[in-house]
Amino acid sequence: MYLTIGKKKIPLPGFRNIKTAIAVFVCIVFYEFTGRDNLLFAATAALICMQGSMERTFASGMNRVAGTMIGGVAGICFNMLKTFNFNYYVWSILVCIGLILIIYFLNLNNRNDSLIMACFVFLVITLDPSLDRPEYYAVNRILDTTFGIIISIGVNHFLFRPEHDRQQLKDVYEKDRNFRYRIKRSANHKTTNWSGGVSTELLIYPERAFFSERNFIWHFSSSTNDYRETTFSVMNGYKRHLLLLSGNAKIIQGTEAYNMTKYESVSLNTEEMAKCIGLCTDLKLMVSDAYEAELKKYHCQECHAIKSHNLDKEPYHTKLIYSLYDDLEFRINIDENEKFEVILNKGDLFILENINELSNDASITVHLNGKAEFDVVAIAAIIRNKK
Repeated sequence: MYLTIGKKKIPLPGFRNIKTAIAVFVCIVFYEFTGRDNLLFAATAALICMQGSMERTFASGMNRVAGTMIGGVAGICFNMLKTFNFNYYVWSILVCIGLILIIYFLNLNNRNDSLIMACFVFLVITLDPSLDRPEYYAVNRILDTTFGIIISIGVNHFLFRPEHDRQQLKDVYEKDRNFRYRIKRSANHKTTNWSGGVSTELLIYPERAFFSERNFIWHFSSSTNDYRETTFSVMNGYKRHLLLLSGNAKIIQGTEAYNMTKYESVSLNTEEMAKCIGLCTDLKLMVSDAYEAELKKYHCQECHAIKSHNLDKEPYHTKLIYSLYDDLEFRINIDENEKFEVILNKGDLFILENINELSNDASITVHLNGKAEFDVVAIAAIIRNKK
């Protein structure tokens, strides 16, 4: 939604913005009428847990409750050591050891999202001298946090509920066994170290191929260049397409040099060594010589044809769309009778296959609350056979 002033469009507050304020307001009114203390705990929980979907709201709430409980229990247990009357410096060391144990325990159990809350509650209980009964604080913190989460979930469920939650769309969609889309969530990407930093494999085709064995047709990845100068490997039979997601870089190959900034792209010959000078993060698409490809920016509110009109007879045509933000909404128009929406979060990959089975009118429009229509919100990798 936009407010048009002259030729300028100003985005209006989104539904998530409004629902967050409503959830906090409900907490304020409830605590005023009941006379209960600790409104801040409930309001903060409602504020933080309000997400763009019911699934993420619930997950955020559970992480916050788990962190509060773990930090509370750990703090109460450590407070029992005060009976030994440690001096200030010894007690400080013990508290830091407690933090190490909490962080280690949560990392070991893949509960990183609960880490900050657990450490915060633990520090309040162990370091705040005004707490006469830390166990009372811990129990009330859990109760007030839980109440705020319940309010956040209730508001998100009953008010302006996202369309994709109501439809409960799956991550795989097939139409007449021809056109197919699927979503690969960021949690399923494979991350490895390479000579220049960290590389995340988004997708490889065929999916049983291995990048190291050079038996793939195409390979889509994101990587960081953590050193001032890195070298791209030489690979016969492929072409490398590169787009910068952040930072600045100078790409040198032979006598050519490319000064690149955010969202600029370049195509490189993989049979000749190339150097990257600068700290940056990029998307790389490696494609066999039998195929052609391009990396394209998708702007907010922009409508894109799913397939190019001159590719009707192409036997293979695929699009991979990489989301740069959370709660990115894709509105897919297959034909007049079939329309649907999917939601991607940052790092998710939207995969569209057998595109040539669709009509020329099939399209995708990308939406993101709070972003103007000229903002880049996703990157598309388009792969097709050479004619």
